[in-house]
Amino acid sequence: MRLNTSVTIAGLIALPIAVCSPGSTHGEYNLNPSHYGPDCIVDVDVAVIGGGSVGTYAAIQLKDQGKKVLLIEKKDRLGGHTETYTDPESGIPIDMGVKLYYDDPIVYDWYARFNLTTSTLNVSVTGGAAPQYVDFRTGNILQDVPAGNDTALAAALQRYSAVLAKYPQLEDGFFLPDPVPEDLLIPFGQFIEKYDIGAAVQLFFNIAGAFGDILELPTIQQFRAQSPGLLATISNFQTSSVMNNSLLFDKAATELAEVKSLLMSSKVLHTERVGKSGSVKMLVETPGGRKLVIAKKLLITIPPTPAALANFDVNEEELGIFSQLQGFGYYTSIIRNAGTPDNVTAQSLALDQPYALPALPSIYNCNPTGVPSLSLCFYGTKLGQILSDDEAKAAIVADLKQYQAANGLNATEPEFVAFSNHSPYWLMVNSEATKAGFYKEMYALQGKRNTFWTGATWRAQDSTASWKFTKNIVLPALVASL
Repeated sequence: MRLNTSVTIAGLIALPIAVCSPGSTHGEYNLNPSHYGPDCIVDVDVAVIGGGSVGTYAAIQLKDQGKKVLLIEKKDRLGGHTETYTDPESGIPIDMGVKLYYDDPIVYDWYARFNLTTSTLNVSVTGGAAPQYVDFRTGNILQDVPAGNDTALAAALQRYSAVLAKYPQLEDGFFLPDPVPEDLLIPFGQFIEKYDIGAAVQLFFNIAGAFGDILELPTIQQFRAQSPGLLATISNFQTSSVMNNSLLFDKAATELAEVKSLLMSSKVLHTERVGKSGSVKMLVETPGGRKLVIAKKLLITIPPTPAALANFDVNEEELGIFSQLQGFGYYTSIIRNAGTPDNVTAQSLALDQPYALPALPSIYNCNPTGVPSLSLCFYGTKLGQILSDDEAKAAIVADLKQYQAANGLNATEPEFVAFSNHSPYWLMVNSEATKAGFYKEMYALQGKRNTFWTGATWRAQDSTASWKFTKNIVLPALVASL
């Protein structure tokens, strides 16, 4: 459940159009404008595919630059991983997706654009919850967990930052040296030992979120997550001042809908990205019928998996690149009667594992929400392990049931009030592909076939970093091409 504003917005854009589907004699996916009435054709400068955090940001930025834009989103809301459940009884909003942003002008400007503000995220956001460490393999609450050493942590972060500082270009994206240095290719576990940064590993794991077994991943992927921008804001993360990050996207949706620049609950059926007209043509199924969209340029912000791009006339070059990507399984949920204490965060640890990192797949943590009996639980897998909704729900319940039984707690029946599947999450490639020039080849797709690309895969599963990449790298080139 989310705010009801999305229903109203959908009503604004789902106008009945009885003549927008040509007859069967014209073929199922006809892209010939002569077969559509004028009300069924949308001419724009840029069509943006995907109304997640980055797609919405890009659409508004283009609109503000005077470009005619159309944002196409398959869901009935904008925001992507930014999801907010509002408890119907108390009215309390619970951000169950994106919670944190950087202490950075781009964040303040984006919020101010809609007359919204942020505040520093502090302990009060989680109700002052104390950590309770749990090994979810057994369900046992762990006793006598060693306390962290702030001095050792600060020293480890300093050593990590010193290496990171050698590659300032990585703050802007995957602009890798050629050849790629070995430090960026070795598993992060080896990097930790080489530079003695073990004291920071738990912090890295907890901040990155849904990043699998970080010890096995190429160090470049860790740099991607723990960038200089993130480290600079580590004590001053920002969130919505009213604890509802979805308001940002509700306001953006309203603004785009008012100028007929938004199609929600809509699916791209077929595209022609390079044709005789020189423009992109797309047939889009909307709640009000099919529309033919003709755009000078296309900006794709969805995860570029072959499955997601099946209707975008992907060529061999694109398929060869995107088919190499792998992601993690990541699942967020609001659960009634999880069985965890109301004032405690159940944090996953495994004391017999390196740096006490949890063995995955597992619950990452279950947090109190401020609403009695409701817990916010996060579940994740290792790289390449993708679960269906039913499989993930069953695994979460199994972990919670085992936790209850192992600690003699009252047995409860966990109930999913809200659930979201964010898979595949943190799309990436291995060291061999990185060394062979994968990211150089992927970035070289920008502008080809009238298409530009942005989103988490192109920078990071991090809204602030991806907004910067979009604003500073992608949009200037796209606008210049119009």
